[in-house]
Amino acid sequence: MAVKVEWYGDDFTRKLDRAQRAALSRVAVHFQGQVKRIFSKYGTGKYGPPSPPGKPPGVRTGTLRRSIQIDRSKNKGPKPMIRVGTNLVYAPAHEFGSKVGNLPMRPFMRPAFDRSKRKMVTIYQDSIAKFVRTLR
Repeated sequence: MAVKVEWYGDDFTRKLDRAQRAALSRVAVHFQGQVKRIFSKYGTGKYGPPSPPGKPPGVRTGTLRRSIQIDRSKNKGPKPMIRVGTNLVYAPAHEFGSKVGNLPMRPFMRPAFDRSKRKMVTIYQDSIAKFVRTLR
């Protein structure tokens, strides 16, 4: 009895790459939402009290929260990558603190990551599993 095996390697690789990029995109959308949700209620409005040191920054104008964006420009090639973050110059001062102006740490990216990393892994795994099921 003969068994015939046909391998469509290039087609499979293209489809797997596409599935991986889509999975990363879903993870990024989830993480972006988590970062935007983590901003505290402290400092609401222009003249509210600042959030306590170590807690996420309060929302005054909403500029920092609105600036959390997804960069998909490197989501291609053999090592796709998506970045979630902000380009505001004062964002690192909030995240890590700053000796200039004696600004204490008010992290927002790290707590959002810590809070959602298991869910992000699940989103990625589910997306790849869905791709695998289409192969049957």
